[in-house]
Amino acid sequence: MKAKQIQAQFDAQNRNELRHRSAKRGWMTGLAAAAAVLVFGTVTVGAVNNWDYSAVFNRYFSEKSGTETVFDFSGMGLDIGDTVEGDGFLLTVQSAVADTNNLYVAYDVALSDAVNAEIAQYEDVRLYPNLSLQIFTSDADAPYPVLNQGGADLEAVRDEDGIWHGVAVIGMEHGTVLDGCQLRIDNSEPVSDDHTVISVECVKPDSDVNDWIQLGAPEKIDLCYDLTGITVQQGMVRDFGQTLPNDANENVFDSVIVTPFMLKFESTGHGYGDPAAPKWGMVWGDDREPVEFTAVYADGTERVLTLYGKGAGGGTGGQSSRNPEGGYDWELTADYYFTTPFTLDGLTEIRFNGRVITVA
Repeated sequence: MKAKQIQAQFDAQNRNELRHRSAKRGWMTGLAAAAAVLVFGTVTVGAVNNWDYSAVFNRYFSEKSGTETVFDFSGMGLDIGDTVEGDGFLLTVQSAVADTNNLYVAYDVALSDAVNAEIAQYEDVRLYPNLSLQIFTSDADAPYPVLNQGGADLEAVRDEDGIWHGVAVIGMEHGTVLDGCQLRIDNSEPVSDDHTVISVECVKPDSDVNDWIQLGAPEKIDLCYDLTGITVQQGMVRDFGQTLPNDANENVFDSVIVTPFMLKFESTGHGYGDPAAPKWGMVWGDDREPVEFTAVYADGTERVLTLYGKGAGGGTGGQSSRNPEGGYDWELTADYYFTTPFTLDGLTEIRFNGRVITVA
């Protein structure tokens, strides 16, 4: 649904408050019933239509400067389009797309007139969803049915019509096969008693404490989608053997996974003691070095890759597990997400901050 259509629908509901309130209970009951059907008999979406994925994902993976992406999204992803109404917002789960590391879920949020009036007094406003997104395996022998391994909420951006567009990232083990898996979206673990679904942070520059607006849903959200047949954008693994900018501990990362959407740096090893994994320590403040990536292609063209956020990248993490020898196997990772995908066809190297990833 286009941004203006979403806002028009929401504004119309708010102009007739009595009708809005009387219809809400029936509409939410219908949503709960539909969700129950989806949970016990999931649907495959996007696989049998001619959805224009370029039109969808160009909006979400677009730079704030308005630059259009040059990535071909044809035939990719799942067309979802389910809308959830809450107290002061409409959340639309639009689509999902995958690479070999992550599942990316694109969503829209339209706020009510009352909420927009409340946040209008602030120059800096940020929006965060508070939903549980999980990938479940159909493998009955799997020791744990949830395949999530980390993830991130990439910064939601408000367009000229006041609609917020965001991308939630679900991390998974590199090369995970999604056929037979399910994407489940719910608010089963609310951050507050009112089942907050949308949090709006209003920044107060002259205060150490910002204002927050918490928007909840009156009913349980429980959506489920079959991921069978989703097109997975393939990546590549390359040697690295260098440190990363803004890592105060100067860890050496052995390899990097390159996909059209992100870079994941990894370091693995063995050690003793608990925890055995080295720690990722970030440099902050004025000493923080801006990170700038450039993709270089065989025909001589270069493309600047803009990062989400301001600095050294997205999610980082480390883990260690006991091995049969009595020591520990550890893994340290660092993720960098890009605002626009880039093609891997003809890619020869990626340069950043005096470092080079050799691809071909």
